[in-house]
Amino acid sequence: MALAVEPDHTGSDYPVGSTVQTGHAGGTGRILIIIAMFLFSLFRFGVPEGASFGTILLFSMAAYLLTIYLFYGISWLAYLRSGYSLWSSLLGAIVVGYLLSGIGELWMLVTTWTMLISASVITGRMNIDRYKQMPIYIGGLIAVSLVGVAQMYPVWTEYVRAISLLAADMTEQLTINLQNAGAEQSLIADNIQYFQKAMDVTVRLLPAALILGIMAQFSVGYLFFLRAVDRRELFIQRLRPMLEWKMPFAMTPLLIVGISMRILGSEEFRVIADNLLAILSVFYCVTGLALVEGILRKIKIPIWMKVLFYLMLFLTHVIGYIVTVMLGFVDSFADWRKVQNRPIV
Repeated sequence: MALAVEPDHTGSDYPVGSTVQTGHAGGTGRILIIIAMFLFSLFRFGVPEGASFGTILLFSMAAYLLTIYLFYGISWLAYLRSGYSLWSSLLGAIVVGYLLSGIGELWMLVTTWTMLISASVITGRMNIDRYKQMPIYIGGLIAVSLVGVAQMYPVWTEYVRAISLLAADMTEQLTINLQNAGAEQSLIADNIQYFQKAMDVTVRLLPAALILGIMAQFSVGYLFFLRAVDRRELFIQRLRPMLEWKMPFAMTPLLIVGISMRILGSEEFRVIADNLLAILSVFYCVTGLALVEGILRKIKIPIWMKVLFYLMLFLTHVIGYIVTVMLGFVDSFADWRKVQNRPIV
């Protein structure tokens, strides 16, 4: 039996008479999130001076995983209106981070916590107000992207200089290895040229790579949060299966702006456009893969043929990526799976 749905002013689909259960978080869950906030400041800003590579790697991995957990945990506290626990713990975690890093890392400290808090509070509070998940998710992505750009801007010159020095060392080592292997001079020159082009592309798209890394952390934390909300609320299922993921057609103007900047803009605008298009292409690719998987399941293709298909798609490299991106883009307005009309009940 189908349940009746009554869209509210935000456009979300909820059963008539359904309520959102909010309140204080459970004691154990709240304590774990608070501990994670302090541990994050410790691992992110407390790397010992002169630490070994293994120690630095350990601290970095711990901070990376804690970032994902905090995108979930802070959203959960905001959703459950545990404001006192959230803001008092945030103040303490910032103080700990400052004591560990000092004034030299103040900008990184402020922007890192701003990124975590802004995206997570948007996620938690907009779910209380019954917005649909797409605008909530896009709002969180915009928050982490803007703060991420602001965080990178003052240190971007240092990033480029470090990568340039690394590329020079790698080029020199590659030349020595090829010479020792007895390669001809023309072959050495060709390999060096290809390597330099690859490094140029790496530097050019480094902002997109860094922003996408942050977006990936937020996305995983966001999915954990939705699972937690779905377990708490009756009748409502916010988390869509991957087969229903699609890019909203409302993102098309942003795509047009990026293409226009790439064709008509100066070199600086082209760099911005390249990074914007690279970020958008990843999302179109993911939704394109969701479309392909849905089609393969609908026609009930055998598992071995499906594996072979994805293997061939992977081996086509750039061509396969572009085709998948185009499928995701076309589906954003064609909506072949009729995802837009499906309620969340």
